[in-house]
Amino acid sequence: MLPVPGRKVPRDLSAGGRCSGFGHRNPILGSHGRENRFRPVRSGTGHGADRAWPQRDHRSGIGQSRGSAFQGFVRDQYTTLPDLLDRPLHMWLDLDWLYDEPSNALNSGSVSTAIRRMVHDTFSGFESGSIQQVIYQIGTKILAEIPVIAEVHLEANNRTWDTVIERGQETGVYTDARPPYGCLGLRLRR
Repeated sequence: MLPVPGRKVPRDLSAGGRCSGFGHRNPILGSHGRENRFRPVRSGTGHGADRAWPQRDHRSGIGQSRGSAFQGFVRDQYTTLPDLLDRPLHMWLDLDWLYDEPSNALNSGSVSTAIRRMVHDTFSGFESGSIQQVIYQIGTKILAEIPVIAEVHLEANNRTWDTVIERGQETGVYTDARPPYGCLGLRLRR
C-alpha cells in the first residue's frame, strides 16, 4: 500500500520493468513550491543514458492524489472505471518528438528541459477530466510553445491507484492498480 502524502508527487518507477532511477532531490518536481523526497525517474537505451546525452527511450511516472476526474464519459463493456468526480491519478508517460530540421536537435538539452517543465506544469496546473485530456493539453502546449518541434507522440499508461481507504477530503490510502492497464496514444503534427 502507498499512502500519498501531498497533492502531486513524481513516482519512482525504478522497481518495475525497464526503469532506473537517479537519486537527487529535485525542487522542480516538488509540490506547491516545496522540495519533496521522491525521486524523479530517468531511463534510457541511448549512448550515455546515465549522462546528459539525447535518449531514444524514456519512461517517467507522475501522480496526484486530487484534481482528476473520470465522469460523464460514454461507457461500453470495456469501461471498468466508475464515475468519479475527484480521484487519484497516476500514469506513465512515453513522449517522443521530431524536430522540423535535424540541426535543431543540437540544442544542448534545452528542448528536453522545456518539455519536461511543460509536462509537469500542465499535469499539475489544471483539474483534468481524463488522461486523454491531460495528454492532449501537453501535446498542444509543446507544439504551441516550441516552434522547432514538428511532431509529438504521447503514450500514457494509466496506472491509477486503487483506493484502499477513503478519508473524505483528506488524502486516502492507495495500492498499485490491478491489471489490465489502459494505454492511450496521441500523435500531433504541425
